Amino acid sequence: MVNNLVHLGNTIWQWLVQNIFSISALAISLLTLHRNRTTLEVKFSPRIDRTMDLSTEITDKNGNYIHAYRNVFLVSVEIINSSPNDIAYYDLYAFDPKTNNFLEFVNPKAFSFSHPGVGVIHYINKVTFNILNVPLEQYGVFKANSYTKFDLPIIVTDPDEIKNIDTLAVGFKAIKRTLFKNTNK
Repeated sequence: MVNNLVHLGNTIWQWLVQNIFSISALAISLLTLHRNRTTLEVKFSPRIDRTMDLSTEITDKNGNYIHAYRNVFLVSVEIINSSPNDIAYYDLYAFDPKTNNFLEFVNPKAFSFSHPGVGVIHYINKVTFNILNVPLEQYGVFKANSYTKFDLPIIVTDPDEIKNIDTLAVGFKAIKRTLFKNTNK
């Protein structure tokens, strides 16, 4: 009995010594996989504020008025990419969760052809304003180990819908690689 245990112990020890490099490589691979996981932390502003009519404006690079909007809800989104990899996103959208109606963003890109260097500002009162960080596209990249903030002015054009909105949702799709694919559909 004791001889069998000693023999078993020697066999296990020989197997460990012979496979130490394989075990080490597996441990390093699992550690690397854990460290390189892609993570995004997304925070939305606690409140979605409806702005005063005509307080959200498109301006040229000199600050001159180009266009103003009515019925705008202002949402701030903060994204922290703490992973060592860039993460692409696409399909940035806003919608009313009750009706599933898609809503438009204020987008200065449409004005950039006739007015280079356009920007979006939001007047808080007659004297104070903020320069909004509005994405020009519905897609982009969150750089590795970065902090990104979007200001999303959402336009509601339907007068009946504006009366019934009590919540808004903002979403986007992020490209992340998966370790295992689900082939069952």
